Amino acid sequence: MSAETGKKASKNSKAKNLRDTETQEVDSSEIRELHIDDLSPELIEKLSEEVGVPFQKFRGGGSFYDELESQIEPGCVRACAGTSCHLCGAKQEYQNLRRFGHDCETVWCLGHCDRSPVSLDEITLEYADISSEIRCLASQPVVTERILEHSIEKLNPAVDAGVYTSLPEAFSRTPEDLIEGLMDSGLRGRSRAGSSTGEQWQSIAAQQSDTKYVVANGAEGNPGAFIDRVLLEQDPHTIIEAMVLCGFATGAENGIIHIRSEYPHAASIMGKAIKRAR
Repeated sequence: MSAETGKKASKNSKAKNLRDTETQEVDSSEIRELHIDDLSPELIEKLSEEVGVPFQKFRGGGSFYDELESQIEPGCVRACAGTSCHLCGAKQEYQNLRRFGHDCETVWCLGHCDRSPVSLDEITLEYADISSEIRCLASQPVVTERILEHSIEKLNPAVDAGVYTSLPEAFSRTPEDLIEGLMDSGLRGRSRAGSSTGEQWQSIAAQQSDTKYVVANGAEGNPGAFIDRVLLEQDPHTIIEAMVLCGFATGAENGIIHIRSEYPHAASIMGKAIKRAR
């Protein structure tokens, strides 16, 4: 499987290259090269037709991301003013940065609410010296089961924790059998819809296409949400394992891990994990 993201391109070919260029890690300075205003209506319409998304939703989706919508210059410090950071002294943090000569812009939210207040300078994250403890309030941990005690970002600890052990058994079965077992398990997604994972995989498997993608979406943007970042940073191999299982069951041979530019550490860890997993 391959992790895909974009690199620099000419003004009206940048969006295309976001799909066509492979790399292991995200360079936030290169992401800033693509601005939503750089995309002509003709290009947006063409892209919307290619991916089957209405023009208005495509344009609106692009405006959601701060990196695409705002004109923050390279080198400018992004100071978070989200709810958590605001309550933990973001205003004073911003004033201190300005007083020491930093060019600053206020943003909402950088997704590091457990380390507030937070500021981001290119790919260097500054945050409070706080050790975040992962706790599970459910009767039985599922998502955080493997990282309640410590991070397993490296391959050996991940294997010791049981990551990748499901693959040999899965490959001994048919994709249809695997999906049926997933549906019988009652597993549901963590989104608000809470839809059946088995039904989603079954729907994708039924699609007739020469090219299919498995997408791991780590672009959480709601204030106070950072579980995806924690999983990317501390349990990347489990994400890779799940993508491989999904690809096998649905017939997808390509994988995309979408990581926010505000998560440079997570992007670096995931890039290393992909290399080791290969």
